[in-house]
Amino acid sequence: MAVDVGKETENYIIVCAWCKKVKELDVWIVSTGDSDAEITHTICPECFEKEMVVEMAHTAQEQATKAALDAVDKAMKKPADKEPT
Repeated sequence: MAVDVGKETENYIIVCAWCKKVKELDVWIVSTGDSDAEITHTICPECFEKEMVVEMAHTAQEQATKAALDAVDKAMKKPADKEPT
């Protein structure tokens, strides 16, 4: 049985947890009114894109740091029985 999402969410105000914009009829707006509806949080497309860019940059930085540390570890692990030339 299909669920009518419109009916399920009509008593909720959907708010972006990052920028506090309100989703109304598939459009994100700045709300100025009061309502008796319950509030639920999500992330709007603009904030999602910004957060993903930050997260991807952070992940790339972590991977580069790990690769550099691995290279240093490998360079420092020279066999003990080898004489320097």
